[in-house]
Amino acid sequence: MIGQEKTGQFYDHLQLIGKAAPSGCCFIPDNKYIQEHIKHQNSSITYGKDTNYGAKIFIKMNDRHQMVLSIPTGVPGECVENPSQGNLIGLMNIVATLPKILSNKFEGALLPIELANKIASLSTYPSAKTLELFAEDIKEEEISKSVELAGGK
Repeated sequence: MIGQEKTGQFYDHLQLIGKAAPSGCCFIPDNKYIQEHIKHQNSSITYGKDTNYGAKIFIKMNDRHQMVLSIPTGVPGECVENPSQGNLIGLMNIVATLPKILSNKFEGALLPIELANKIASLSTYPSAKTLELFAEDIKEEEISKSVELAGGK
């Protein structure tokens, strides 16, 4: 299981460094790099030590597909200070699977996430029609109430 970040400081940072990175590469930032180059903090506290269940990884498949993934290590806070490929659960399987699930509809998109977002979208799913019918019913009820109050039926 992985998480994908589509916005935020890590995503913004990838947009900066990804242009110069070669296709087919990955980068696992350690705590020092995160604090200095992404968070811009001088903190003695390890980033994500108590909240992250894994580590961030920047992956550039090609010029159109680069992404920030969160990959678990198994224990909250484990290996956050200095993560390595060996600490990330299923990293090799994840990297091998990514080319098969890339979507060309959006930059950096993964097909399963794109499909889930499409189903959740009210504008492209039947629930939009349901909301429209519901709004019409409410409008008709309000008109009926107004007519009754005015003395007509």
